[in-house]
Amino acid sequence: MRAYAANAAFGALDYIAYPAGMLLLAPVILRALGIDRFGIWALDNAVLMIGAILASGFGDANIRAVAQARARRDSEELIVTVRSAFGIHLVLGVLVASAVWLAAPALTHPAVKMREELAGDCLWSLRITAGLILLRALETVCVSTQRAFNRYGTAIEVSASARVVSLFLAWLVPGFDKSVTAVLAATLATNALALCIQLCQLKRLLGAARITPVLRAAAARGLLGFGVFTWLQAAAGLLVGQVDRLVAGVALGASAVAIYAICVQLAQPIYGITAAGLHFLFPLLASDSAHGSHRALRRSIAAAFAANFTFVALALAVLLLFGRMILAHWMGASVAGAAASVLPIAACGSALAALSVTGSYALLAMGRPRAVAILNIVGGLAMAGALVLLIPRFGLAGVAFSRLLPGCVALLVYIPLASRRMQRSAQPDSASRLPLFADARGQGASCTVSYDTVPKALANDSPRQCANVLGVSIDAVDMERALAMIGARLRHGPKGYVCAVDVRGVLEAIRHQAVADAYAHATLALPDGTPTVWVGRAQGFHAMDHVTGPGVMQEIFRRAEFAGYSHFFYGGNPGVADELAATLCRQFPWTKIAGTYTPPFRELAPAEEEELVADIRRRQPDIVWVGISTPQQDLWMRRMLPRLDTRMMFGVGAAFDFLTGHIRLCPAWMKRAGLHWLHRLAQDPARLWRRNVRNTAFLWHIALQLTGVRNYSMRADEQLAGCPAFDRD
Repeated sequence: MRAYAANAAFGALDYIAYPAGMLLLAPVILRALGIDRFGIWALDNAVLMIGAILASGFGDANIRAVAQARARRDSEELIVTVRSAFGIHLVLGVLVASAVWLAAPALTHPAVKMREELAGDCLWSLRITAGLILLRALETVCVSTQRAFNRYGTAIEVSASARVVSLFLAWLVPGFDKSVTAVLAATLATNALALCIQLCQLKRLLGAARITPVLRAAAARGLLGFGVFTWLQAAAGLLVGQVDRLVAGVALGASAVAIYAICVQLAQPIYGITAAGLHFLFPLLASDSAHGSHRALRRSIAAAFAANFTFVALALAVLLLFGRMILAHWMGASVAGAAASVLPIAACGSALAALSVTGSYALLAMGRPRAVAILNIVGGLAMAGALVLLIPRFGLAGVAFSRLLPGCVALLVYIPLASRRMQRSAQPDSASRLPLFADARGQGASCTVSYDTVPKALANDSPRQCANVLGVSIDAVDMERALAMIGARLRHGPKGYVCAVDVRGVLEAIRHQAVADAYAHATLALPDGTPTVWVGRAQGFHAMDHVTGPGVMQEIFRRAEFAGYSHFFYGGNPGVADELAATLCRQFPWTKIAGTYTPPFRELAPAEEEELVADIRRRQPDIVWVGISTPQQDLWMRRMLPRLDTRMMFGVGAAFDFLTGHIRLCPAWMKRAGLHWLHRLAQDPARLWRRNVRNTAFLWHIALQLTGVRNYSMRADEQLAGCPAFDRD
């Protein structure tokens, strides 16, 4: 554990060292070079950063291949892999460096158009930068190989030192020669010396006679087959990192993009430190995967996610609570005031991306780079599309909201990770034997369910099936199956209630036994949340689909088989229930409204509750629609069911506002992508951002369940409703 902590610390140091040095030395470098040459030096650094990323995208492929060769104790394969990695990075480095060399004249002209006398200095500094890119490409092989040996301190101390020394050179060299070319030449010499030191260290580590670059067919194919996707991932990272500022600058102007860039710079370390600090996880998991140690793999992933989640939660809390104060001290009160509405969103975007780090490294280690690369590319494209849609409506806040999308999409890495595990552990063998979670030993546990206690109207031709989402039984249904079961219950009885269970409801059930009891005794618990559907599908319920409260309500009023039932509306803001009744009667003329009641924003007094019960008994509605917040509506239905003369009650949350148009319905593509919450957040950020931050705890719990670290067993009495209990030893 101490070694892992040390590796995490060195990884974080590698990320922090250069930005911290830049923050401290930038003012003195600016004075030493002057504003124009400082601008050229900054341009060189930007080109170096982009070029190094593009020329070094196969480092993770080398880490995985070396770690697996070590696990197999195949020293010959290990050396061939490293030499082939040098060959690939040499070719890639030469190509990128050549492109920069050739593009240098085109970059020089706009950079110095106001100071033509600096053209030669700018041109040759860019050409020296091309040489630095080639050195960085080769350095990547040294660093990645050391990391595969879990020698993070050795890997980082030389490279980080060289970068910090380059900053001091930018400060000191102008005392002898003011040109940026001289600064870059000194930097090139320093990096060349650092590379020589790293090559000597690597040669001793491998015990090899030589480590000259080669391109052996088998090793190169393995590295390229994996590395092309990590390279695409790096390219997508560049897109995500730059396109929002570019679009914001064009659409909103320089002052707006300056405010946004400051917020992103303050929020970005949440992701950067997480990714750098947990990078040691990649070679560790690659080694576990090569050993075939599934138990070690699960434990490592669970422990890493725990650390990942804890750091992200703490860092996000600091920024949300003290971000404005930090901005005020750093940039002044005026900037802090202008950035107050943007910083919390930018921080959430960085936190969402940071939560995906463990899953990304796990998938890479297990040989699934394509999934990670595709998600990164999709996230970048989604952000670009969202910028076009959100900037006209929300301005700078719209730019920040768009940055949430890459993080949300990146979190989908946990779905193939869960599915991969479930495919190994789920063992369905009959209609009454359902796919279950694997127990801690990786063996499938099963539970044969007797359906004698299930009402015949629900049994039909196939048994009722339920997913176990953190101990909450959620019916594995789609809309058609749910409506068929509801219709049967309405026709044949007995009376009951239907809950629409989302992520918030699941978390409330974990915290409060009364909520768990309400869900356990529901006639149906609908999967009103895309994450609950993903978990169900990971358990083998592939037909399970998103079934929302508003969607069920609209279908029941629309379909002819439900036309004969009368309805009572309980909930909503003042006047909304009556408006809903009028709207539905206008859309569906056969609708029968028995009555409405808008409760106050507090618990009903005993006398008020008795009056309400008497009123509903007098009106005798077939269906009562309950539109108050989760989990209050579920507790209310559980408590009131024995007292009301009705066939069925439905807890539908904000459906009253959705169906009356007070809240816009989410587009279908956003629902399928699991972004319904983002659509709601964009409409009411002031009220909902805290709820969405709290809901991230779902990721922590579901990781513990899927990895088998914690047992979330469903209540035994849930079998009375026809759902099998998912118990593990």
